[in-house]
Amino acid sequence: SVQLAKDWQARQYLDEYLLTPTAHDLAMQIITELQKSKGDRAWSITGPYGTGKSAFALFLTDLFSQNPPTHPGARALRVESKLDSRSFIPVLIQGQRSPIAPVFLSSLADSLQKIAPSLARDISEISTKSQISDQEIVLLVEESSKTIEAAGHGGLLFVIDEFGKFLEYTAMYPENGDLMVM
Repeated sequence: SVQLAKDWQARQYLDEYLLTPTAHDLAMQIITELQKSKGDRAWSITGPYGTGKSAFALFLTDLFSQNPPTHPGARALRVESKLDSRSFIPVLIQGQRSPIAPVFLSSLADSLQKIAPSLARDISEISTKSQISDQEIVLLVEESSKTIEAAGHGGLLFVIDEFGKFLEYTAMYPENGDLMVM
């Protein structure tokens, strides 16, 4: 079982990942959309438990966040697609039965720590507030994106694994807001 953020740090499971034709085609669809000026920028990958969604997310993180990628299939995809050499900064979010905003912002702060420590500190502080407005989140993501691009990176790559756990929490406690801003 893959735990995205933890396994990304340890670089586990990438060597064992088998890039199937279906996964290859899906990765190429995502790359193609990213290369369009107005292509899709958000995807939802759903399927039964144990079908490799988290492992594929780990593979995509390697593909977009490493140059060159660790996985040989990701390296081949970069060459095949002529993908921009600028790497994305991954923001890996593990779903849990809690409000999404603090987890989202905490993960964003962790990802920015080495590139923009003062911005990471500010975001981390905001993530501890009891109420975080949608507007605050949008502004922080925009500022983070500009900072990352100014540092020479391709942008931010948000990966939310186990998103359903956030949905479960919101269904149990609808008074705590909804997930529409995300």
